Amino acid sequence: MNQKQIKNRKDLPEAFSLEKYRPTYDFDINDWINNLQARYMLTVERPYADVKIPSDYILSDPIFKGNKVNQHAGFTKNLSDDASNIRNFTATDLFFCDRKYLGDSLKNYIDEADAIESVKDGDLYSSTLLDTPLYKIDNCCGDGNIMIEVNLHGTDEKIMNDFANWLKTTRREVEIVAPKKKKFTRTDFDDWAKNAILPYIDLTTWASKNGVEITQQLMGNSLFPDEIDVNLPERIRKVIAPMARKIIDSIMLDALIIQANAEQAE
Repeated sequence: MNQKQIKNRKDLPEAFSLEKYRPTYDFDINDWINNLQARYMLTVERPYADVKIPSDYILSDPIFKGNKVNQHAGFTKNLSDDASNIRNFTATDLFFCDRKYLGDSLKNYIDEADAIESVKDGDLYSSTLLDTPLYKIDNCCGDGNIMIEVNLHGTDEKIMNDFANWLKTTRREVEIVAPKKKKFTRTDFDDWAKNAILPYIDLTTWASKNGVEITQQLMGNSLFPDEIDVNLPERIRKVIAPMARKIIDSIMLDALIIQANAEQAE
């Protein structure tokens, strides 16, 4: 079923105003994290998300303020955490490791463990199922954190080489591609503001939730009203839409949070 297309400015929500997004030109990394997190929680379906933000509310008051990044479901870092990407596996992890999200996905493993416990002394019993890495069990890698064991008796060189090989293989298996950019800069933040990324996300989210589609021409005219000698539909399709998809991604947001942690630690 084709969605109804919106072609006229009068059919956009009354709450939308490009002027409300002017503060984005002065956003620092913490401002971008706060505001992108809010959009992520609104646009990405997460069954355990505890933050519900109506799209009309965002259009009415689109700028989220705060000095500290709040930790929402799906994000592994906030500004009160250690900046390191490496941490110890704790007793909390041992007892509460995503169990409330796993449900029946652990049943086969539990049954296999029970079978091993029932084997009589002297009998041989091996299980390839219980050798399954934890990150291959449903939802155990949902936030990008994976638990491993490190033998500290190895040399630094051997441990580092083994970890590099493990990292390459595991990222490929879980289909996580780390951001190639080493560090986000003022230039990135200015580009996101100049290209009207937040209002684009908010309008497309509003359209999706209301079962309509905003034409690229109207979107271009609404976001860049002063640009006359530009093919605005092409700009929306080739520049704005791909950029928005890239930065509203959990991996990109996690990278921003990790950088913010490191900068605060410095």
